Amino acid sequence: MEKLVRIQTSLPEGYNEGADILKVFATVGATNFRWLELPALDKPRKGTQVTRANNPLEELLAAVVSEQPPNRNVSAAAYPSDKWTTEQLKLVVKQV
Repeated sequence: MEKLVRIQTSLPEGYNEGADILKVFATVGATNFRWLELPALDKPRKGTQVTRANNPLEELLAAVVSEQPPNRNVSAAAYPSDKWTTEQLKLVVKQV
Protein backbone atom coordinates (compact mmCIF):
# COMPACT_ATOMS: atom_id res chain seq x y z
CA MET A 1 0.00 0.00 0.00
CA GLU A 2 1.28 3.45 -0.85
CA LYS A 3 0.25 6.67 0.86
CA LEU A 4 1.21 10.01 -0.69
CA VAL A 5 1.49 12.94 1.70
CA ARG A 6 1.92 16.50 0.46
CA ILE A 7 4.29 18.66 2.43
CA GLN A 8 5.15 22.33 2.16
CA THR A 9 8.74 23.45 2.61
CA SER A 10 10.27 26.83 3.42
CA LEU A 11 13.59 28.30 4.47
CA PRO A 12 14.26 30.88 7.17
CA GLU A 13 15.16 34.36 5.96
CA GLY A 14 18.79 34.55 4.87
CA TYR A 15 19.11 30.81 4.10
CA ASN A 16 19.63 29.49 0.56
CA GLU A 17 19.56 25.81 1.50
CA GLY A 18 18.50 23.64 4.41
CA ALA A 19 17.97 19.98 5.26
CA ASP A 20 15.28 18.22 7.26
CA ILE A 21 15.20 14.60 8.34
CA LEU A 22 11.77 12.97 7.99
CA LYS A 23 11.24 9.76 9.96
CA VAL A 24 8.17 7.65 9.27
CA PHE A 25 6.91 4.98 11.66
CA ALA A 26 4.59 2.27 10.35
CA THR A 27 2.79 0.04 12.83
CA VAL A 28 0.38 -2.86 12.59
CA GLY A 29 -1.64 -1.69 15.59
CA ALA A 30 -2.26 1.57 17.40
CA THR A 31 0.84 3.06 19.04
CA ASN A 32 1.21 6.04 21.35
CA PHE A 33 3.90 8.40 20.01
CA ARG A 34 3.66 10.87 22.91
CA TRP A 35 6.93 9.32 24.13
CA LEU A 36 8.62 11.44 21.43
CA GLU A 37 7.21 14.79 22.57
CA LEU A 38 9.77 17.26 23.88
CA PRO A 39 9.16 19.93 26.53
CA ALA A 40 9.35 23.65 25.75
CA LEU A 41 12.94 24.78 25.20
CA ASP A 42 13.01 26.63 28.52
CA LYS A 43 11.71 23.64 30.55
CA PRO A 44 13.75 20.69 31.84
CA ARG A 45 13.00 17.21 30.57
CA LYS A 46 11.03 15.31 33.19
CA GLY A 47 10.43 12.03 31.39
CA THR A 48 7.03 11.25 29.99
CA GLN A 49 3.48 11.40 31.27
CA VAL A 50 2.73 7.94 29.85
CA THR A 51 3.20 5.36 32.57
CA ARG A 52 2.88 2.01 30.78
CA ALA A 53 4.10 0.73 27.42
CA ASN A 54 1.53 -1.41 25.62
CA ASN A 55 3.64 -2.91 22.83
CA PRO A 56 7.32 -3.45 21.84
CA LEU A 57 7.61 -0.11 20.02
CA GLU A 58 6.30 1.80 23.05
CA GLU A 59 8.78 -0.12 25.24
CA LEU A 60 11.61 1.04 22.98
CA LEU A 61 10.37 4.63 23.01
CA ALA A 62 10.05 4.56 26.81
CA ALA A 63 13.66 3.37 27.13
CA VAL A 64 14.85 6.13 24.79
CA VAL A 65 13.19 8.94 26.78
CA SER A 66 13.91 7.49 30.22
CA GLU A 67 16.17 9.63 32.37
CA GLN A 68 17.88 6.40 33.46
CA PRO A 69 17.67 4.04 30.49
CA PRO A 70 17.77 0.35 31.42
CA ASN A 71 20.68 -0.29 29.07
CA ARG A 72 23.18 2.12 27.52
CA ASN A 73 24.61 -0.53 25.17
CA VAL A 74 21.99 -0.10 22.46
CA SER A 75 22.56 -0.91 18.81
CA ALA A 76 20.27 -1.17 15.82
CA ALA A 77 18.48 -4.48 15.40
CA ALA A 78 19.36 -6.54 12.36
CA TYR A 79 15.66 -6.78 11.44
CA PRO A 80 12.71 -4.65 12.55
CA SER A 81 9.92 -6.19 14.56
CA ASP A 82 7.09 -7.78 12.64
CA LYS A 83 4.79 -5.30 14.40
CA TRP A 84 6.50 -2.05 13.33
CA THR A 85 9.19 -0.53 11.12
CA THR A 86 10.69 2.87 10.28
CA GLU A 87 12.05 4.67 7.27
CA GLN A 88 14.14 7.83 7.19
CA LEU A 89 14.49 10.40 4.42
CA LYS A 90 16.73 13.45 4.15
CA LEU A 91 14.89 16.30 2.47
CA VAL A 92 17.12 19.07 1.06
CA VAL A 93 15.37 22.38 0.36
CA LYS A 94 17.09 24.89 -1.94
CA GLN A 95 16.13 28.46 -2.75
CA VAL A 96 15.47 28.89 -6.49
